[in-house]
Amino acid sequence: MLSAAIGEVFACIIRVPTEVIKQRLQVGMHKNIRNVVQDIYKTSGKIGFYNGFGATIMREIPFSFIQFPLYEILKSSIVVYSKRDVAAYEAAACTKHFRKEKNLNLLNEYT
Repeated sequence: MLSAAIGEVFACIIRVPTEVIKQRLQVGMHKNIRNVVQDIYKTSGKIGFYNGFGATIMREIPFSFIQFPLYEILKSSIVVYSKRDVAAYEAAACTKHFRKEKNLNLLNEYT
């Protein structure tokens, strides 16, 4: 569990700035990535790229605490049931539904 939390924190170090830039482009605040980056840096400095970092961590860590153990349980069940190793597409299918539900919930919150 601790490794999942640490992994999410490090992933969010990259994910959050890209999300901030993407969101500003999607709402039409700027015409291109260069303008977005310049505006964020000019108005908020480097810290501006990490707006929402805490909220993202508070969302992602509990999700990973559920996702990773569930993934292992489902993967192990497939191995026991089929008596063979799990193929990559089967392993991905173990948590696809949960990722989809998380994303749909996030979209519903903002619409």
